[in-house]
Amino acid sequence: SRLVEDLPQVLGLLDAGDISGRHAQVVLDAVVGLEPAEAAFVEAAVLGKAADLTVPQLRRAAAAAAIAAAPQLAAVRHEKAVAERHVVVRAVEDGMAELVATVPAADAQCVFAALDGCAKAAGRAAKAAGEPESPVGARRADALVGWARAALQDPVVKDAAGRRAEVQVVVDLATLLGMADNPAE
Repeated sequence: SRLVEDLPQVLGLLDAGDISGRHAQVVLDAVVGLEPAEAAFVEAAVLGKAADLTVPQLRRAAAAAAIAAAPQLAAVRHEKAVAERHVVVRAVEDGMAELVATVPAADAQCVFAALDGCAKAAGRAAKAAGEPESPVGARRADALVGWARAALQDPVVKDAAGRRAEVQVVVDLATLLGMADNPAE
């Protein structure tokens, strides 16, 4: 209904086959929370170039137009996003896990710059000692783990954090029922 009411020209491009459904969805997503006049501004800003842009390019253009149309809403959305910042751990294959931090961009750049500096310093130290140099990404990960281990040396942090680990073991049904002796993962 929003596409029909507030973005009729985007709907026209979609109906004509000039843009994909994903393109139309990107513009729709960009106008969430905007007044009809602000949505029309976004539509006008991206309409002429939408057919020539990839979906990610259109997403950036539509987001920029939405900020220009309603800077106050952008500020409110940013404040909400900052309030919802978080860090999560997700299990991945081979006994590994991802640690994902959703933080303000400037904070993410700060953390990455510090990790990168530690990784480069570790690489120089390994080279000077004649040791094999691991990839920079691995050294960044090692630096992050090192920071956490150092923080856990503080008794207050250690007591507050506790130590919890999550281990996932996958075993087939036949092995669980004692009918086979297959290895677990």
